[in-house]
Amino acid sequence: DNNIGSIELVNSGSVPFENIRVSVFIQNYMDNPTESEGPDVLNPGENAKIDLYALFSENVLEITEATIVSAEITIDYLENGKEKQNTFSDSVRIYDRHAMTWDDTKKAAAFVNYKDPSVIAVGKLLSHLVKSTVNVVDVNLCTAMAVHEALNAFGMEYVIDPTSPFTELSEDAMAIDFIQFPANSLDFKSGDCDDLSILYTSILQSVGIDTAFITVPGHIFIAFALNSDPRQIRKTISEPEDIIEYDGRAWVPVEITMVANPFMQAWKAGANQWNEYDQKGEAEIYPMNESWQIYEPVGWGLKDRVAFIDEDEASSVYLREVERFINREIYSQTDSIKQVMNKRGESARALNRIGSVYARYGKNEEAAEYFDKALELENYYPALVNSGNLLLVNNDLQGAISLYKEAENINPRSAALYLQMSRAYSALGMFSEADESFDKVKQKDPELAERYAFIDMSSSASRASGYSLTDGMIWLDEEE
Repeated sequence: DNNIGSIELVNSGSVPFENIRVSVFIQNYMDNPTESEGPDVLNPGENAKIDLYALFSENVLEITEATIVSAEITIDYLENGKEKQNTFSDSVRIYDRHAMTWDDTKKAAAFVNYKDPSVIAVGKLLSHLVKSTVNVVDVNLCTAMAVHEALNAFGMEYVIDPTSPFTELSEDAMAIDFIQFPANSLDFKSGDCDDLSILYTSILQSVGIDTAFITVPGHIFIAFALNSDPRQIRKTISEPEDIIEYDGRAWVPVEITMVANPFMQAWKAGANQWNEYDQKGEAEIYPMNESWQIYEPVGWGLKDRVAFIDEDEASSVYLREVERFINREIYSQTDSIKQVMNKRGESARALNRIGSVYARYGKNEEAAEYFDKALELENYYPALVNSGNLLLVNNDLQGAISLYKEAENINPRSAALYLQMSRAYSALGMFSEADESFDKVKQKDPELAERYAFIDMSSSASRASGYSLTDGMIWLDEEE
């Protein structure tokens, strides 16, 4: 809890005061007094500082201008065993619902109202869009991409607030800033860096994606957590330096003021800022869930839901950007391999590596061509596993298991192989075989087993939660 102030009690009498309690009540803005415990005993000549707390009603959110109100402060205590009470009033300034000081960046988390109906509607629209169209590499990455592109198509603009620019207010801890709730930003179609950061994180949080604020000198932007393991994602993307590894998770920084630019440009700009200031020790990251432990989100929003773009328009802009991202990644990761093959000739290893890249980015037909070429050259174990993965993706479960068993004869030491076998068996309802396969994963690579515990069908939690057959699919680049 955060106090609204404090008082100092002084016992100027000749007998001790006992069982001291102090309460605060502000008429019209509190339903009941809020009590603070004082010292059990305050002896003559002693003093004690007591923090004051106030549990406000929703009426406080209707304040639109700073208001000075009267606070009634009551002190109850025992003197010589008799109950005593002193009451006095003091004035308190209550600022409007948009007011905030930047003495603690975590305070901004209170404005991240991810339960606002307008925010939920946008989040559900875009989350459904991603899952029903193209979802490659990481579902959180694709969802954030869809959010960014949809906000751009919606006409969202970055506008510096001339009366309260973040660059100035962030240097003055007690200056009052005007912060928009996410519904305000959707309604206005504009906001400064803190407003857009709050809007972006609210939408992502509404669909269960963890977010964070990032601050560098004079600026705030955001990051979101990926669903993938940091080590896996660093092997998957062509520019792993654009990923932040924090608290065992992979985070993508986004310069949200570039909302009018493509997502990939905003991602790159955010990564550049993080890398520059992190090296100087001047970059900070504030995960939302941690900030909410201190400053819970405030449930305020507009009465009417803000109209957003429709699914067709959202789909168009998202697919355009995700295709650009896929093409960039495939080219970046395969061009050098193809150049080497042109000089040295084809090899099963090189062909399989290219096929793995295509598979990770959802280009299954192209991936199958390269895996088949690799297997024509030799019975290459990674290409067998990857070909089985493609059959798994296409729901040919028996065919996938057949190829996995063939791969097992070549390399029975692979934990990744048994992980994929466990997926296929569990999808067929062959839970005993799935458990047996996952037990081998635990024996051969306990860390891998822990990362993919959601596949372990011996766990009642895993059986109850369910998961997509392709969640965290492992594509083998090379022999293990």
